[in-house]
Amino acid sequence: MDPIEYEQSFGRPLGNTLYANPNLYCCYDGYVSSVYLRLFTNWTGNAPLYVFIIELGESGLGLKQRYVIQSQRDTTDWQIINIPSHELPISLGNFLAIGMQDSSNTNQIYEVKSAAQKPVMGFIGKNINASTTLVGLEAIYSFGFALGYTMVDTNNKTLC
Repeated sequence: MDPIEYEQSFGRPLGNTLYANPNLYCCYDGYVSSVYLRLFTNWTGNAPLYVFIIELGESGLGLKQRYVIQSQRDTTDWQIINIPSHELPISLGNFLAIGMQDSSNTNQIYEVKSAAQKPVMGFIGKNINASTTLVGLEAIYSFGFALGYTMVDTNNKTLC
């Protein structure tokens, strides 16, 4: 696989914020088997990093599920975090996001602008805390986040 080339990259703070790439919406029913991400800074502090599943409901965009993951502490390289089977269900039309529901001024994720000429867009949700149920997402154009996932489709048992 060829490495992804970036035209620019910046750090975005993770504290009380979540980030999603809308082009990674879920196209099947299943469960997340792994999340891959790249932090802009080494992980500090004891507050957890979360994977959020966002769904469109009658009241708007809601946090369907929160799942705590453990980031590697001493690296800003790409990391893959495996999720136990069936622990993190995801459905057609859902988005996967990453972020924190606690304050952190130092933990950051990469915001990247692709060197390819394909349009890129990211979503940011702010003021995320333990009681947040609805999320207002702000779109940012020409930038995305160093985040992706793999899933198992429960209907066909295939990775997508």
